[in-house]
Amino acid sequence: MKCSYCGKNNKPGAVVCKRCGIGLPPDPSMKAEDASPERLSPLEPNGKKANEGSKKKAVLIAIAVIMALLALTIAVFVLTRPGNVVLPVKNAYTVNGTAVVYGGEPIVPETTRIAFAKAAPDGSRAGMLCENGSLYVCHKGENRMLAKDVTDFTVTSDGKHIVYIDRSGMLWTVDCSKAENAPVSISNDRVQPGFAVSPDGNTVIFNKAADETLYIYMKGGVKKLADKMSPVAVSNGAKIIYAYSPADNSLYSVSKRGKTAFIRNGLTNDMYLNASHDEIVFSTEAGEGIIVTMLCVKGREPVEIYNSDAPVAPVLPVSGVASEDLPGIITCPFRSFSGVAFDGSALVKYVKKAGTVTLEGKPCTAAANDKYSILYFNDDGSLFSREMNAEASESVASGCAEFKISADGKTVWFLDDSGSLKHIYKGAETLIANNVDEFEILANGKEAMFRSSGSIYLNKGGNVKKTFVFEGVSTNDIISDAKGFYILLSSGDWQKLEEGGKKIDLLG
Repeated sequence: MKCSYCGKNNKPGAVVCKRCGIGLPPDPSMKAEDASPERLSPLEPNGKKANEGSKKKAVLIAIAVIMALLALTIAVFVLTRPGNVVLPVKNAYTVNGTAVVYGGEPIVPETTRIAFAKAAPDGSRAGMLCENGSLYVCHKGENRMLAKDVTDFTVTSDGKHIVYIDRSGMLWTVDCSKAENAPVSISNDRVQPGFAVSPDGNTVIFNKAADETLYIYMKGGVKKLADKMSPVAVSNGAKIIYAYSPADNSLYSVSKRGKTAFIRNGLTNDMYLNASHDEIVFSTEAGEGIIVTMLCVKGREPVEIYNSDAPVAPVLPVSGVASEDLPGIITCPFRSFSGVAFDGSALVKYVKKAGTVTLEGKPCTAAANDKYSILYFNDDGSLFSREMNAEASESVASGCAEFKISADGKTVWFLDDSGSLKHIYKGAETLIANNVDEFEILANGKEAMFRSSGSIYLNKGGNVKKTFVFEGVSTNDIISDAKGFYILLSSGDWQKLEEGGKKIDLLG
């Protein structure tokens, strides 16, 4: 399955692209009954299986949600298209669909497999939903059950709260930071998937089932906000509320008293939120193939970031939330989008007073280091680096097809257009291996694990004499966290690879 967005070849049946997290079309080579073997069966409120029409709708919702959840696989070590950066979070949670990893060790319930999992953007806490509907919270390397019969959940940006929907459609919130973490009911009525939660977890906006009215939960009570609106985002204390109108494909701001203000229509693709959920970046269609990307701050009149033929997005998206009729909502780690670089058909930087500054006019892919001071971008196979405030870029490598940088931005690993894996440190380029299909690196950039000709290899420090092969091990999927590498076995389990590698000279 080749991703039409970034070009990554994914394994058959993949729902989202492993590289960029974007949704993939159904695999025509797979039979319908084989497409989703491990997903939860949609149920009606009485616990019985849904009819075919409801089942189809539920599966579509599940796919949209899981697409966003697997984008959250990269919540702690963020992927961008197709260059990426690994954020250095110690003992953070790595989430990948069927696995939750903490501090280099996998965490799984003893009785059942995980259907999907999510982590807070800072990796402080994770939740995992099992195939039997049991919801667990992971914290400090341990897990405990929060609830049963759960169908969907989200972890708040502060990592302290989990909000979930049970099989009856009821919406609940749990303060996981407290010793006594009994769930608190938000609504006694059935609600729709796609609810939005404030960063501190104290405010929730949602639609009830079969009801287009937008409701808000705040200070223990629920009240009506606006008609024919879907939830997008809410800030702490509901100071800023963003909502979406499916009828005219428009973005609105909504006050706590329910007063609505039109922002823009013709929305496309994803919308990007800052950490406080009061700034939002979005793209609109302006006709004749022109797409305008805009920034709205605290619900006010938006300003134009870029006018192009492709959407522009922040270089470091983090976590996503999607619903049936809503563009993807992605939370980014930025306090403000002012000064943040965006990529799409060009690489631009938005500065509040100066407006948009074009860093690179051609289509490119980019990644930034953890302090967002060093920027790398791939322009038609040529890899460049640039200080964010510098006037010019420096050439790093040629023939680059995919690259990853360490969290501090000092180390680069990349695949060239012939599939050779190379390492760059202090300007010195070293060939590590040929015929490489995929690779991952640690946050510090000192190790890389890669797959070549069906075998798994590990290289340390970019030294060709320190390459190790893991005999008898093969996989189509490798992930990494702050401490180690993991591969997906044919059994569906994740295995950590750190011992047992045999030292070899791969290049002969």
